[in-house]
Amino acid sequence: MAWTAYNLGTTGYNQAVAIGAMLREKFNVTLRVIPGQNDISRLLPLKTGRVDFTANGVATYFAQEGTFQFAVSQWGPQPLRLVMVSNGLSNQSIAVASDTGVTTIAGLRGRRYRLLELRLRSMFQLKPIWDAQD
Repeated sequence: MAWTAYNLGTTGYNQAVAIGAMLREKFNVTLRVIPGQNDISRLLPLKTGRVDFTANGVATYFAQEGTFQFAVSQWGPQPLRLVMVSNGLSNQSIAVASDTGVTTIAGLRGRRYRLLELRLRSMFQLKPIWDAQD
């Protein structure tokens, strides 16, 4: 069996290797983990049938829905299925200055904001919060 995963040394790669060790020990199944530098390089081998699975992040949803970098006819939407989930200890936080008086998400209504980490993942995860305030 072969999977794609995040690049060497990342948590995602190490998790895939650990799962491979368990599969070999418990079921005599060999897992080949192929590292990928970005979302496209991790999903392309899955799309072309070179691997059976991908250990990927939120970009899997983007490919399934045909949005963001996968919003082109060659890429999306893709017929992907979620088989396993790993919930990391990452934190998605909203911080405000103490002198704003904002104590709830509803208190953000009508205020300007800036995402400090300008990544698609962050915007995708926080967008429902902003939309709920409109």
